[in-house]
Amino acid sequence: MDGNDPELIAGFARTIIDPHYWPEALKKLCEVCGASKAFITRRTALGAHIVVPHHQGSDWHGPMVFGFTASEIESYFSDFSEVDPWTEIEAQYHPLRPYSMQDYLPIQSLQKSEFWAWLEPQGIVDCVVVELGHDKNGWDALTVFLSAKQASEHRRVQKNLAANLPDLAAMWAAGQQVVRAKDDTFLAAAFIAKMEEPSLALDMQNRVQAINVAEQNIVDQRVIKASVGAYLRVPREWGNYIRHLAPHIAVLDGVAQASDWVPMLAQGRIEGTADGQVVQHRFMLLMENLRDPGDRPDWDHPALTARERRLVRHLAEGGQVKDGALLFDISVRANAEVWKAARRKLGGLKKQDLFVRNRDRTKDEER
Repeated sequence: MDGNDPELIAGFARTIIDPHYWPEALKKLCEVCGASKAFITRRTALGAHIVVPHHQGSDWHGPMVFGFTASEIESYFSDFSEVDPWTEIEAQYHPLRPYSMQDYLPIQSLQKSEFWAWLEPQGIVDCVVVELGHDKNGWDALTVFLSAKQASEHRRVQKNLAANLPDLAAMWAAGQQVVRAKDDTFLAAAFIAKMEEPSLALDMQNRVQAINVAEQNIVDQRVIKASVGAYLRVPREWGNYIRHLAPHIAVLDGVAQASDWVPMLAQGRIEGTADGQVVQHRFMLLMENLRDPGDRPDWDHPALTARERRLVRHLAEGGQVKDGALLFDISVRANAEVWKAARRKLGGLKKQDLFVRNRDRTKDEER
């Protein structure tokens, strides 16, 4: 299937509060993209080496695995991780966008490597990799593995992965907030309680299930009308955005500039009730609208990744877009993708607009 897949996104959303669902989510990813196996791994900033956690599978550093047996994973780390040429490629060519390993290492050359002894029994000849998220210490890699037949269509695999990447990355980021909170229950109520931003939980009919303290303060200010068990009432200008968002998660673009808060939605776990009803937990976060004039700088926009934030600040202080390639040690093309994503999240602001806004804001602060 080409293009964005709502069922796939819903599966990734379920992992936010149910981490044991990861194998099923990755299975669906393989079906959508046209792959055989998949895993998510934590990579070091230098060398792209896989971080092996003490509690593999429960720690957020992963790996989350589908399609591999325990012995295959153990064999990789004990016998083949040091001779894996794909790791060297990832270290040299950071996968901001999905790419196939055969683009850099032909399959014929791979077959002559020591690593082939691990791949051949599994019928794997290629893989496609992409970054899901990163921080100063490393990054999280999503890798799907291809058989010989699947590898002949690796461009389609890359296309399908790219089409779903923005939503998958957003779901991944939301899930990390929960796991880093170190809450063992992973219940909807725990999700709400641990969120730093104001948030509430809804069912599929927009009835409020839970409200945290920070959210309640906003509710009391009548920005929205909400009480547990009642239907959520939101300002009219938010209505269309909320309806059009499901089943994705995103910071909404186009919200009225006068609004102090920007809504952000996520779909959660689908489950049945005793009376046969189907319920899906939904989460709504309210984030400060940093696009209002006089607010904090553009690079502090909550939707920006760390890399996007750094580039936006560089531009706001008079730098050039092309400088990002040197800042991040990535290709010019990959840097252009970073700027494209950041600009979209900032409502289409041009580089010169960033510079002028930052200059004016700085002057105001100096007065």
